[in-house]
Amino acid sequence: MSEAPLVTVVIPTYNRRDCLGRAIDSVLRQDCGPVELIVVDDASQDGTAKWVAAAYPHIKLIRNPINRGVSASRNAGLAAGGGQFIAFLDDDDWWDESFLRRHLDLLASRPDAVLSHCDYTSVAPDGGSPKTRNSREVGSDPVKTFLMENPIQSMTLVVMRRQALAEVRGFREDYLMCEDRELYLRILRQGAFVHEPRPLAYKTRSADGATLNLARWAAGAQTLLDDFFSREESRPYRHMEKQARARWQTRLALICLRRAGSRFLGLRLAASALRLDALGSARYVANRLRLETFGR
Repeated sequence: MSEAPLVTVVIPTYNRRDCLGRAIDSVLRQDCGPVELIVVDDASQDGTAKWVAAAYPHIKLIRNPINRGVSASRNAGLAAGGGQFIAFLDDDDWWDESFLRRHLDLLASRPDAVLSHCDYTSVAPDGGSPKTRNSREVGSDPVKTFLMENPIQSMTLVVMRRQALAEVRGFREDYLMCEDRELYLRILRQGAFVHEPRPLAYKTRSADGATLNLARWAAGAQTLLDDFFSREESRPYRHMEKQARARWQTRLALICLRRAGSRFLGLRLAASALRLDALGSARYVANRLRLETFGR
């Protein structure tokens, strides 16, 4: 009889056969266990499922009959897994071999915590040009933090208690973008978030990354704030609704204005942000320029 898994790791994938093996191997090299690995193929067109079945026959493989999106794929892995803890690894990222052990040690030291997140190394698609990035502390008022920004840049950096994720029923499958931040705002009600300051993950700066669809990103951020401020739990934060909306519009405007095909969207977002919170938007732009110029 096989030993029950301590951790379930879910890798949702779509047409990434060329880099998926690196992600899988990084999970298999983890220096703690037992670890259950589930790959969820979201109806890939490049033979991913057939390749995984042949190259890693001992891995649990789920095949979505149609493309359902990353949230549905993660939920499918969550439903199929049996670990006390759960982690989600993007198919073009990978982990240091101590990733799970250090997260589990941190969560064991904080019984009140439901989620841990770490720093990471940002790399080019070929694995080169590494740059260490921080996954910032969520602060004394984490709800406010997540309304204004997302300090956890990727699900690749996170380990959660399975029970806490099950309590909030996993990911919202109707979200095409910002599904991670939407989840954080709900799971915060279950317990604390803790930060592991070591860079334990490698995150690919992918040219076809989802965040390059800026119109979809802007719509996702708007939907998230619409949903949050429509709920009763938002009452203590309703005074900052305009500020939160302006912050995200300003952030996206700055990105759009630097990309030739998105400048009109950037101008629309900037105009809307100025109408909502002119002073806050100006301060945010000034702070971003200072960080880019002086690095601190």
